[in-house]
Amino acid sequence: MRPRNLMKPFQNNCVQWLDIGLRGACLADMGSGKTIITLTHIVDHRLPTLVVSTKRVCELVWEHEAKQWSHTQHLIFSHVMGTPTQRLNGLRKDADVYLCNIENIQWLMMQDDIMPRFQLVVLDELSLWKGMGKRWKAVREWLAEEIVEIIGLTGTPASNGYEGLWPQMELIEKGMLGRTMTLFRQTHFWQLREHMIELRPGEADKIKARMAPHVYRISNAELDMPKLKENDIPVRIADVKARKMIGTFRRESYLCEHPEELEREGTHLGWEISGNSAASAINKLVQMGNGSVYSDDGQVIPVHTGKQDALTEYIDEQQGNPVMIAFYYRHDLSAIRRALPDIRVMDGDISRDEAERLKDDWNAGKLPYMAIHPGSGGHGLNLQESACNRVLWYSMVWDLDLYDQLNARVCRQGNTTPTVWADRLIAGPEDRVIATALTAKTSVQDALLAYYETEQLAWD
Repeated sequence: MRPRNLMKPFQNNCVQWLDIGLRGACLADMGSGKTIITLTHIVDHRLPTLVVSTKRVCELVWEHEAKQWSHTQHLIFSHVMGTPTQRLNGLRKDADVYLCNIENIQWLMMQDDIMPRFQLVVLDELSLWKGMGKRWKAVREWLAEEIVEIIGLTGTPASNGYEGLWPQMELIEKGMLGRTMTLFRQTHFWQLREHMIELRPGEADKIKARMAPHVYRISNAELDMPKLKENDIPVRIADVKARKMIGTFRRESYLCEHPEELEREGTHLGWEISGNSAASAINKLVQMGNGSVYSDDGQVIPVHTGKQDALTEYIDEQQGNPVMIAFYYRHDLSAIRRALPDIRVMDGDISRDEAERLKDDWNAGKLPYMAIHPGSGGHGLNLQESACNRVLWYSMVWDLDLYDQLNARVCRQGNTTPTVWADRLIAGPEDRVIATALTAKTSVQDALLAYYETEQLAWD
């Protein structure tokens, strides 16, 4: 149990900023203590609070963190998750902090007759709100009309560029960066082509100035943390048929097997793989580089075992040192399980209790490796207490936020190793472009589309 006086000066300074009671965003680098900072603010002001985050963060982070500190251990938490009955029971419970996963937030807003009168809403991992779908629109109106104090927490607000700031800041304070997203783009960006924009010179400073009254910044430069180094591991695809298959799709954006059978309505004897847009075709090629690809009707089509074989070699080389293995597609996980049948998995399919046991076993150093989906385990989880200093990216991801967040599960305060390695299995030009864009902290999708427009890709 840690006493409050162990909180660092920069954390207490942020608490004081939150104590003003405004609508603001705490842009604190990963591992800097955003959760305990917010919990301390809640305790000091006895605020009925709703925390909205991912399912795993709601299950494993907030209550666990509160129990680690003497001044927050008494807080009562209620989980507004699960089945409708479980959610209703969670809302009816008398608690200090209510935890709701993003998927259930619209349902919660409809329970006006039993919903507690929240004085504070915490949008944990604010960067998850870069999209502007129906959920975002509903939450924006609810926050603007019903909630007095809003805190957004994120370490990666502009992971995919400044364009993604408008939806996030609009939830904090309507109109902060302009009345509409269109106006924001027209004011600060040049339109290069249909799906690509570029920040105009000098506009970054103007955007920062508009955000300044609502933003508190914490840099992890103040923390004793390991350094992150990236290392690309080339994967040779030896299978000639696989290389030909990938090359054909790269040229034609189409593959099929047994085309004469496919002409028969209702038959499932063959398959088709088509890329109806540049982004769709690239996505299929990324899958093929991993070893399998989804056909148009959802079949998993095996292509090669290059990455699976490379994984086996990599684990052997680690000689028992723990490795966190990142995967994205379900068929990637199947390949990982073929290589490592005893591997345990952190993803959205396991229960809260299973996830808690897995987290504890990992931090206790009981596991030589663990597979993790960045969308389920990338945000918020404290997985740095093990001796792990290797994150192996079996699947390359488009989203820089997911990439940075998952690396930060290991590369953060509390990890005593001097260096954390992000090792990336690179099986072709698509993987190489993604890796380069991620390292440069630029938009992966823009980099890939631009590359395909200007280069003739060859399979080597």
